[in-house]
Amino acid sequence: LNADWYLGAHVVDEDVPAIDINTVADAITISENSGTPVATVYKWSASAWTGPATTQTSETDSNGFFIQPGTDDAIRIREYKRENAGYTHYYYNMYIDNTESYSAYDYKDDQGGYYLTSTLNTSSGHDETISESWLRNNIDINNTDGTRNDPPANGTWYVGMLGGLEVTITGTAIIFDDLNSGNSFTDTASTQTQISVSTSATNGYIVTAWETQKMTHNDFGAVTIDNFNVDGTYGNYTTPLAWTGNCTDDIECGFGFTSDDTLVEGVNRYNNGAEYAGFSESSASPIRVIDYSSPADAVSNLITYRISASNTQQPGTYSTTVVYVVTAEY
Repeated sequence: LNADWYLGAHVVDEDVPAIDINTVADAITISENSGTPVATVYKWSASAWTGPATTQTSETDSNGFFIQPGTDDAIRIREYKRENAGYTHYYYNMYIDNTESYSAYDYKDDQGGYYLTSTLNTSSGHDETISESWLRNNIDINNTDGTRNDPPANGTWYVGMLGGLEVTITGTAIIFDDLNSGNSFTDTASTQTQISVSTSATNGYIVTAWETQKMTHNDFGAVTIDNFNVDGTYGNYTTPLAWTGNCTDDIECGFGFTSDDTLVEGVNRYNNGAEYAGFSESSASPIRVIDYSSPADAVSNLITYRISASNTQQPGTYSTTVVYVVTAEY
C-alpha cells in the first residue's frame, strides 16, 4: 500500500505577506532525502503523472500558489509504503531559488536541519507532519495556510521569503568626547554602530569595513591620528590587541574599533569586544568585523569605537568615514 498526497505551497514576502511571489519555471525543487534518496516525487505532465524521481521541480503562479493537480508541474509525494514487514517512510525538502528581489529559501536550513516526514514516523527527529490532514475537499484548491515557514500540517507549504538582503544600521554619527587631561586624552564612544541583517542566503553574510582616511584634522589635512597600535604594533584583523590604557610614549595610541561578534570566521576574534583593531584605509583590503554562517532573521551586532591621542597632538576637530559592506553568501 502506497499513501500519496498532493503537495501545495503558497510563497509570499516574509515581511509583507500580502505580497505573493510568482517564481519562474522550475525555481522550486522538491526532493526526497533518505540516506539513499528514494524516487517518491511525482510531477504532472501532459495529462499524466511522470516519475517517480528523487527530485522534481515546479513553480508558483501569480498568486504565489503551487501548480494544482491536473495542470503541468503539479507535485505529488509519497507519505509511506506499507508492506507486511512494516512501513517505509520518506523525508522531503523544499528549496526555492533566489530571485532578483528575494534570496533563496531552504526549508531544511530554515528549520535547523529537519525534513518533512510522516506523522507515523514517530521519533524520527524530523518534522512529522504528513498525514490524513493533507486530504483536500477540492483538489484544485490548496488547504488552509498554516504559520509561515512552519511544517505544513495541512499539506500547504506556506513559505515567507526574505528580501535578498535587508540591512539596518543605527549609530552612524559617532562623536567622541573632547580629549583632554581630564580623560587622559582617551575616550570610548558612548554611541555604538548596530548592524542588523536579514537574509535567507544559505551561507549567511559577511560584514567588512574600511575607512576613507585616517582620523584627519578638519583644518590641516596633513595632521592625522594614526590607527590603533600598541608600541608600534598595529591591532589588525589577524591580531586584535587588548586596549585598556591611554596613549603614553606612543603606546596604546590611535583610533580603533572592536566587535561583539564572538564567532568571526569560526573564532572569537575580538575576544568578546575586549580586543581592538585599526581599520584598513583601502577598499581593496577591508577588515571583516562580523559574519554569520546561516540564514539570518534580524541578527544584530555592535561595533564599539575608541580613540586615544598624545597630549602633544594638534588640537582641533578630526574626522573620518567608515564604510561597511554587507555581502550575502549564497
